[in-house]
Amino acid sequence: MSFTVENLGPRRLRIDPDFHLRLNATRVGDDVGAIVFVFPAPGWDLIRPGESRTFEVDMGEASEGLPGTDLSGLRLHLEAGVWFAGRSHPAVRTFSFAACDPPHAS
Repeated sequence: MSFTVENLGPRRLRIDPDFHLRLNATRVGDDVGAIVFVFPAPGWDLIRPGESRTFEVDMGEASEGLPGTDLSGLRLHLEAGVWFAGRSHPAVRTFSFAACDPPHAS
């Protein structure tokens, strides 16, 4: 998944210390999700006015023989909280997408 932080304001922004992404699949009677905390590498934490930073984030993917998160359901909801230096609260946005197809039984 790609996640982009864009600076639309007149001042330089610095992500400090991280941003949080929480992805949930909404289903009848069930709520499964994945959460990641991303600590940008030096240089990627500074965003000048008019610039953006795009991060590639693995969320809920299969690894080391474990199955990935089931993202089938009614909708996917992504909550993003980005902490900026000098601010007491993160900038929070919620996005909604069509859910994935259910996994096929083998």
